[in-house]
Amino acid sequence: IDPAFPLPHLLLHRTYLAAGEYEAAAQAGRRWAELTGAADADELMLLARAVNSSTLRSDARAILDRWQQQPAPNLMDIAMYRTLLGDTDVALDLLETAYERRVPMFALIGHGPWFDRLRGQPRFEALVAAIRP
Repeated sequence: IDPAFPLPHLLLHRTYLAAGEYEAAAQAGRRWAELTGAADADELMLLARAVNSSTLRSDARAILDRWQQQPAPNLMDIAMYRTLLGDTDVALDLLETAYERRVPMFALIGHGPWFDRLRGQPRFEALVAAIRP
């Protein structure tokens, strides 16, 4: 209803990433970043495009390395992009850290498609099992 409300753009960004629609993900991420100022729009666009472009992956990894060095990194988002880029071990390390730090969004790892590439990995399955009642 309100195109200036940022949350739908973030959700579209993530949904398009999961669906493999990387250009649409890039545009939705750009719009979210422009509306919120919470991230660099060009970085989000590059990250979305890098999932489908091996030539952009080193730049994407450099962005994620920098994000990880921030005082309070968003571990879940970084883990999502690392997973999509095929950095399985790094993504699992980040998810284990998120679990140890009790990051609230960690509770959703077993429900969304963003970590589908990790399913079946013993470390991932142990994390999912750790949050089940």
